[in-house]
Amino acid sequence: MKKIIAIIIVAAVSFSALFGCSSSKRESSYAQSKIEESKVEATTKEVLKNLQWPGSGLAKMLPKPIAQYGEVKSNDNESFIVVIQHASEEDFNSYIESCKKNGFSEDITESDNSFTAKNSDDYSLTVSINNYGYMSIKLLVAKYKVDIEVDCEENLIFSKYDIDVFIDDSRKGTVEHGASKTFSETLKRGDHTITFKNSEDNTVTGEVQTEIKNDTALKYKLQCTSGKVIITDLSKKEPTTEEETTKKAESSSETSEEKSSNEEAYVRRLKQYSLYYIFNTEDKTVKCFGTNDTSVQEGTYTGDFENGVDIYWPKEDYHEGFRHKDGSKKAYWIDADNVEWDYEVCEVSEAQRVLDSLK
Repeated sequence: MKKIIAIIIVAAVSFSALFGCSSSKRESSYAQSKIEESKVEATTKEVLKNLQWPGSGLAKMLPKPIAQYGEVKSNDNESFIVVIQHASEEDFNSYIESCKKNGFSEDITESDNSFTAKNSDDYSLTVSINNYGYMSIKLLVAKYKVDIEVDCEENLIFSKYDIDVFIDDSRKGTVEHGASKTFSETLKRGDHTITFKNSEDNTVTGEVQTEIKNDTALKYKLQCTSGKVIITDLSKKEPTTEEETTKKAESSSETSEEKSSNEEAYVRRLKQYSLYYIFNTEDKTVKCFGTNDTSVQEGTYTGDFENGVDIYWPKEDYHEGFRHKDGSKKAYWIDADNVEWDYEVCEVSEAQRVLDSLK
């Protein structure tokens, strides 16, 4: 009898547990279903405000959709995001065609409910629609990888400061004096300002403007002086296409016709600094200056470069010589003790740029 009672109790407990577990699963599933239904109901019942299409930012690059309700989530110079309510499939397809006509016709990827494309400036557009009539539009500015190599020339005694590097007023790091460093950045398409500052005195600076329109590598040589950071852009490339070569030749021809009076320029590149001479062949004057100092010597000269010119510095009241054979890249400065020092021909524009920075 006891065995029969025990069997009945075990069976009852097992049945209760089985029923209870099954009931619990059904209740859990039902609750989850109601939650999902509530989410859908809340989404479909949400009413967005009357859509006000912006007249600024990236929104200006896109056509305005035919929509009464929507919300702009973001609109600046880097992104534009808007959500449209009550959009039909016809509205979606019509808007895509308008975007194509607006220039977004490159690298296209399409499906029944999404569209991605770029324009000629690499701006990226994504348009999508869901089952509840919500259409989203997202436009992002093009961004590129930019490597910036900075080479700081070493001075022997003076102006031996480190350089802080800024891009659009955002500090990116420091280049130690006499060292080189490369900065890898992601920059949006457009104009940017790169500033180099004396880490000990931020009033001593130099800056350069650059336009970013693709992945690129930039290189700058810096010369530290007491009053300014002198920048030489080493990243500019020679023209590679026939059209660019023709344009350069035409520009060179025009420049020759309007040639600067500073006809001859020479440089002696030392490890710590560089020394320059600019000769004006019209009025027979000469200027001497260096990147390690802000002073400029001014004098006159006589003779011709082939046989050697005689330079007279009236303020210091002494003579020097200078010699350069036509067609040669080498030149020679002859000091007061008649000792020759090697120089080389350089672009007048380079020497003039350094001279202008000393003013």
